[in-house]
Amino acid sequence: MGFGVLEDSYLAKPPGTSNVGENPQSSSDTASVKDPKKDGDIILVPQPSDSPNDPLNWSSAWKNSQMLILAFSSGVTIALGPMISPGLVVISKQYDVDLDTVSAFTVGTIVLFTGSVTFFTASGANIWGKRPFFVISTILLLISNIWGYFANIIAGFIIESLGVPAVFGLAAVAYCLVLPAMYFVVVETTYTRPQDNAKAVVLGDLEADKKGGAQDYWTELEEKPVREPKEAYVSQLRLFRGRLSQQSFWKGALKPFPLIAFPAVLFSTFVYASFFCWLLMIGVLSVSIFAAPPYSLNPAQIGLTNLPLAIGALIFTPISGWMADAVPMWLAKRNNGIYEPEFRLVLMAIAVPLSTAGFIGFGISTEKGLPLAWCLVWITMHSVAVPFASQAAISYVIDCHTQDANQAFVTINFVKALLSFIASTISNGLLEKYGPKPLFIGIAMLNLGISTLTIPSYIYGKRLRSWTRVITHGDSERSESTVAKVEAYDGIDACLANLKVPPIRSLEDATLYNRETTGTDGGEPRVRPAFPDGQQTFLGIADSRGVRDDRYHAALRHIGQQTREKGIDAALEGVPWGPGGGPRHAGGYPSAGRPAVLRPPGHRPAVCCAGRLSTVCIFIGVHENGMPVSLSVQPTAWKEAELVKWDCAIEDQLNRKNGWRTTPTYGNLHVKIIPLEGLD
Repeated sequence: MGFGVLEDSYLAKPPGTSNVGENPQSSSDTASVKDPKKDGDIILVPQPSDSPNDPLNWSSAWKNSQMLILAFSSGVTIALGPMISPGLVVISKQYDVDLDTVSAFTVGTIVLFTGSVTFFTASGANIWGKRPFFVISTILLLISNIWGYFANIIAGFIIESLGVPAVFGLAAVAYCLVLPAMYFVVVETTYTRPQDNAKAVVLGDLEADKKGGAQDYWTELEEKPVREPKEAYVSQLRLFRGRLSQQSFWKGALKPFPLIAFPAVLFSTFVYASFFCWLLMIGVLSVSIFAAPPYSLNPAQIGLTNLPLAIGALIFTPISGWMADAVPMWLAKRNNGIYEPEFRLVLMAIAVPLSTAGFIGFGISTEKGLPLAWCLVWITMHSVAVPFASQAAISYVIDCHTQDANQAFVTINFVKALLSFIASTISNGLLEKYGPKPLFIGIAMLNLGISTLTIPSYIYGKRLRSWTRVITHGDSERSESTVAKVEAYDGIDACLANLKVPPIRSLEDATLYNRETTGTDGGEPRVRPAFPDGQQTFLGIADSRGVRDDRYHAALRHIGQQTREKGIDAALEGVPWGPGGGPRHAGGYPSAGRPAVLRPPGHRPAVCCAGRLSTVCIFIGVHENGMPVSLSVQPTAWKEAELVKWDCAIEDQLNRKNGWRTTPTYGNLHVKIIPLEGLD
C-alpha cells in the first residue's frame, strides 16, 4: 500500500500504475519500434514517423505559433461571458427583466451551448480534421460579435469609457486578427499514414521475379524506400480534406456518454464542474452584491473587482501545473518507484480549504457589509483554489483513461456546462431569498461534500481502476492471452533472428513493415477486408516485449487456479464452483474421487496444459478424411502413474476389440502449402 492507496489483488498492474520512467499507459506506437525515438531521455509518445508531413516533425517555432493562436482565440472566446457579467444589472434595468433571466441568457446559455456542441465538434474533428472547425468557428464568432456590437450589449469599464457597444466591438476586432492567423498558420494536425507504399511492394515483387529471388526483392526495398513527398504549403491551406477517418460520426458523438459511469471520470466530472460552476456563480452574484448598497459600484468598478481574481489565477495556475507533476513524482520515488494516478489528488488538499474558507468568508463579509477589500480577498481564495482542483481532476482522468481522455473531457465539459447553466438561472433568486451569508455557506458545504469524494477515490482508486478495466475489457490480463503474448514475443523473435534474408529480423521490424505496406498487408485497421483489425495481435505481442513481470506471473497463477483447483481437480472431485469463486458444497455433488477425466474428440487439452497438468492423447480411430481421431485423458496433479495406467488400459481395450490400431492416411495432406519432407 503506497501512501494510503490500497493495493488491488485482481490485476498486478491496473491501468495508470507504472514504474518511474515508464509510460503509464503502454502504447502500441512505442511497442512497434525496437529503438523508439526520444527527446533526451524521454520516449516520445506517440512516435513520430519519418514523413515531413507528420505534425510531430514540425519545428518548435511552427508548433508554438499554432498553440499561441489557438490559446489566444480560446481566451477571447472564454472572456465573452465575464465581459458581459459587469453589465447584468444594467441590462436587467434596460430591458425590464429579472437578473436570473439576464444571467441565464447572457452567461448560462453560452456555456451550455458550448458544452453541448462539443459532442458533435469532437466527433467531427476526428473524422474530417480539426482545421475546418477552427476556421469556421472563428468566422461564426466574428459574425456574432459584429452582431453584438450593433446590438448594443454592454460590459464593465469599457462601457463607461467607450459606450454601450464597445465590448463586442473590441471582441470583433480581436477575431479580425485571429481569423487570418487561424487560416494561414493553423493547418491540419490530423495525420494519416499514406498507403502508397503498397506500390513499393508490387514493384519489389516484379524486381524479384526479374532478378530471380527474394533476396533482390528485399534489397530493392531496403536500398530504394518510397518516401512521402512534402506537402506544399498551398495544399496545406485546404479547408476540407475529405474523410480522414472511417469511424461513425454518431458513434463518436455518443461515445462520451457511457464514460460518466467510470469512477475516475465521475469523480473528476463533479469536482471540476463544482469548482468551475461556483466560480461562475460568484461572478454573477458579485455583480448584484456590489451594485447594491453599501458598495453601490458602477459597471466599470464592478469589472475592476475581477482584477485580483485574474492576478491570483495568473500566479497560481503555473504553480499548480508544476505541482501536478512534482508532487506525484516525489511520492512515487518514495513508493519504491511505483507511480499511482491517485497521487495527483493530493492537490485537492490545497484546493478544498481555500475554496471552503473563501465561500464562507465572502458570505459573512457581504452580509455584514465589511470593506470591499475583505470581499475581494475571500473570492480571490476560491479563484486560487480552482487551478489546483482542475489540475487534480483533469490529470487524474488522463492517467486513468489515457485512451479515452478526449471523450472524457467532452463528458466533463458537458456536465460543467449543464450545472453552470442551472446555477446562472437560479443564483440571483436564491440570493434574494436567503441572503449572502446562508447562500455562500450552503455553497461551501455543497462544494466540500463533493470534494470529500477525493478520500474514497484516493484510497480505493486503484481497485476501481482495476474493476473498470475488467468490466470494459474483460479479464484479459489474467488470461491465457497475457501469457501467450509474452511467450509468443520470445518465440517470434527467436524465429526471425535466424532468418538469413533482411530486413525483418524482429517482431518490431515486422510491425513497422506492415504499417509501411498497409495497402497490401493490412497494417492499419479497416484498410484490408482480410485484416479488419489491422495487426492488433502483433502490436499486443510487441507491447509485452517478452517481459515476465508481475502481470505475467499473476496471469499464470490465475490460469493455474482456473485449470487445477477450479478445473480438473474440481471435475475429478465433483465439486462445482459457485459464481463467487469458492466451492459450492451446499447442494453440490458428492466427492467422487475420480482418477481422471476423458475428453471426447474435438475438445482441446490446452486448458489442462496451461495449468501445467499432464495429459495423454490416445489414438482411437481415423476420420473419413484420413486424419487421426484421439481421446484425451487428463488426471489431477501428481497422478502421472495413474495416467499411464489408464492409457494402457484404454489401448488394450481398443486392440482387443479392433485388432491393432489403424494407421492414419493423412488425407488432403497437400491442401495447405506446408513444407513437409519424407511424406507422399
